[in-house]
Amino acid sequence: MWKGTGRNDPCPCGSGKKAKNCCWRGIINLSIPNRELRVIVGADKIDDIETEKLSADIAKKIQDEMTYPGQVKITVIRETRAVSYAK
Repeated sequence: MWKGTGRNDPCPCGSGKKAKNCCWRGIINLSIPNRELRVIVGADKIDDIETEKLSADIAKKIQDEMTYPGQVKITVIRETRAVSYAK
């Protein structure tokens, strides 16, 4: 997909932008660009079933309200952190 694509060539994703202003930004090892949204929530605020519902709701909202090439991956992460300091 990226082999032979120069910085000023049209982006292969089909956006119509130059590659340097689109998917080339942040590409590692010339892999296919990822579109991912990560939502981090506190484990005490939401349970496992609600995380699944939240990711589905966000995906539906993005699909209904945005235009984008390819797909967008939505990941909801329930997180608990423990922090200690040694003085």
